[in-house]
This record gives sequence, C-alpha cells and structure tokens, in this order.
Amino acid sequence: MYDVIIVGARVAGAPLALRLANGGLRVLAVDRTSFPSDVLSTHMLTGDSLERLERWDVLDEVLRSDLPALRRIVMGVDGFAVNIHAELNPYPAIAPRRSVLDTILADAAGNAGAELRTGFSVQSLICEDGRIAGIVGRDRAGNEVVERARLVVGADGRNSFVARQVDAPKYNERPVRAITYFAYYKDWESSAMETYVQDGIAAYAFPTNWGLACIGGYWPVAKLDEVRADPEAAIARAFAGNPFVAERFRRARRVERIQGSTGTAAYYRRSAGPGWALAGDAAYLKDPILASGIADAFRDADNTADAILAGYATGGTIEEHLAKHEERRARATAAAYALNDLVASGGLTREGLLGIQAAVRGAAEARHAAKAA
Repeated sequence: MYDVIIVGARVAGAPLALRLANGGLRVLAVDRTSFPSDVLSTHMLTGDSLERLERWDVLDEVLRSDLPALRRIVMGVDGFAVNIHAELNPYPAIAPRRSVLDTILADAAGNAGAELRTGFSVQSLICEDGRIAGIVGRDRAGNEVVERARLVVGADGRNSFVARQVDAPKYNERPVRAITYFAYYKDWESSAMETYVQDGIAAYAFPTNWGLACIGGYWPVAKLDEVRADPEAAIARAFAGNPFVAERFRRARRVERIQGSTGTAAYYRRSAGPGWALAGDAAYLKDPILASGIADAFRDADNTADAILAGYATGGTIEEHLAKHEERRARATAAAYALNDLVASGGLTREGLLGIQAAVRGAAEARHAAKAA
C-alpha cells in the first residue's frame, strides 16, 4: 500500500515524486517509457525553473551535460527585437534535451526514496466506494500488476489516461491557434535563445546539448496543410524571410528527423476528486509558443506536492487541499494563459513584446527582493 501512486514520471511526475518522498511519503511512480528517452518538446528553461532544479539538487548535473548556459533570450517581431532575460536573474537560460533532463529528474526521484517503474503501462484505475484506490497495469514483461494507494496522481500529459478514467472536465478552453515543426541542427551560430516573428510566422532556435540547436517554426493553424506537405521547406522559408536568422540558417545542417505538432488546444482541467489528482499538462495546458510548458510543470509539481503534504500533515482531507491548489493555480496563471493565447493567435506586437520583457524582469526583481528580505 502506497501513500501516493504517480502515473507519469517526466517533468511533472518525477519532481512530484521527489518532493513527496522527501516529505516522508511512500511513493510509486510509473511510466510507460524507459529512460533515457526523448519526447516532443521545445524544452527551454529559465528563471524559477532553474531555481527549482537547484532546490531539488539536480541543477549542477543538468549544467554538466554538455549544455550551453546562456544569458540572452532574444524575442523579435517584425524587425524589432529585445533581450527579455532579466539582469537580476542569477540563472542562465538553458534548453536541455528531454532525454537528458527527464532521466536526471527520474533518477533524483529514485534517490529521494520514491519507487520508479518504467516500461509500465497502466490499464485501469481501481475504484472502491466512489473513490480511486489504486491502479491495474502491466510491467515490461507483460505481467498484470495491481497496486493500491491513498491517492493516484495523473502526471501523464495532455492525453492523460488518468484524466480520461475519472472523466475530469475541461474548462476555460482555447482552440488550436498554431502549429510547429522543428528538428535538431549543428553549426548553428548563436549565444542566445532566439524567437522572431515576421509576418505572423515565427522562427526559433534554442542551443541545446552536444553542440546542437533545436530549430523550427510556428505557423497559423490555417497553414497546416501547406506546412505539413513539406515541413523542411516551410522551416527554410520561415528563416529565409527573417533578417535576424536567414544567413545563419543557411550555414546550419539538420542532423535529426523533423518533428511536429499539428496544434495544441489550451485548457484547464478539474484537477482533484476522491482519491485522485492531476498535475502538469494533465491539469493545465497552453500552446507551446512561449516555451513555458516545462516551467509550468515544475511549478505545478511543487504546488501539488505542497497541497498533498499539507493534507497529510494537518489531518484535513487531501482533496480539500488539492481543490484549493487548483483554485490558486487558475488565479495565478490567468494573465499568462491569456497572453500565451494572444501570442499563439498571431497578436504579438512591439508593445506586447515590451510588456513581456517588463513582466519577466518584474518577476526576477520580485524573486530577488524576496531572497534579500
């Protein structure tokens, strides 16, 4: 019998398992994949994401993974560009491959005392007396396994199996606004994370592990058929039409296959009920255009852990604490959710870009002041 079973052990599930295990709970985290393995992601991190990695005692390991640590995040729109990395931010901007980051986090959860089972496929949830009481799954050998827990958390992404099983309703939804395709290139010349929007099409490049860069484009969803027909040509056109990156892109060489997403519909989900909870993308998802998905997952893992540990510590019901966390999440993310939807809809302007810069710097100043107090 576990205190908590977590379905999904990547950037939401692994930190959640780590936090709960460090808090003294008996935790099982399962994932259908094995590590190291990659997953579709543009994977940029900055600000409080690195602060959390440091608090979880894994930042040094991430930075040692042949990964550039950069001090510039350049965003541009129609020929105007600014650096949005705050001077007061003591942490660099990084873009670790998910095969690197997720493995480090999963290992850290195991080292904290959580039990980790990979290659484990959850088949169903156990429901007893109106509440979720555990999972039924198959291990990597195909054997049926039954495990029970006081709480089952779905940290299993946008297509969450747990969310479907408990029929967790979505709310405050937004339609698909944009599509993206990207690949990994070598010989990209840059010391910054870069995103430039020109005539409604974005070109982005994030230096990552092993001397490579994640390079790709964003297009309005109306261009799906055109882009999907030849995504490599579409990426080339996005960069050729942008004076900030055109010449450098011509010198870069693609070394991995092109990957893509035909769009992300944003949503919030009801995130807690009798014996169950949701965390990360399973609970709250935005279009990836501002590359904040991993930051959101880290933050939600931390806050979900706080709610669960408070439920155990105070004697109140865990679900009450999780419901309050969901309410706080909705309030705290409302402005970023609306801004993200605006940018994904093609509404980024020079004034909006300056607003993003001010917001990022304001957040860094607030964190700096809080540490100094």
